[in-house]
Amino acid sequence: MSVEPAAESDLDGAAVVAEAVIFSAAITIDSLTSTITTVQPPRIKNFRVSKNSIDESVLTWTLEDSNQAVDSFIIIGTYFGATAPLGVVPITMRSSGQFKFVDSTLSPYVGIKTYRIVMFHRDGTTTIHDTSVSITRRSSIPLSFFKSEKL
Repeated sequence: MSVEPAAESDLDGAAVVAEAVIFSAAITIDSLTSTITTVQPPRIKNFRVSKNSIDESVLTWTLEDSNQAVDSFIIIGTYFGATAPLGVVPITMRSSGQFKFVDSTLSPYVGIKTYRIVMFHRDGTTTIHDTSVSITRRSSIPLSFFKSEKL
């Protein structure tokens, strides 16, 4: 049994096939790499504010965070142009993804209060949530006074 070298014309077709396989593999590896390295950042959804029975502002939100990258939240309040942190909401292992913050600092004041959330990540970075919520208190007289039977 003898083996003869292939003619040059036979190798041209094989080279094209080999190049296509290598090129195809490179595209597949590139697309897999970009898919693997694209991690969805944590997102806050359903950020809302309401009032409880004693007229305090209650902020609620849901965190969509598949990789548990957020360590805690800082609640920022703005009232008549002055902005300040109001409190911290930590994330624990038992956190269900739904969070609540009750503002007893700005709630007693008449006027518009605007709230934002800052996320502190485990890698030391911060992200300010791009949505804010506002609530207005129109009177400094407690609601319980209006609900009294003595009137």
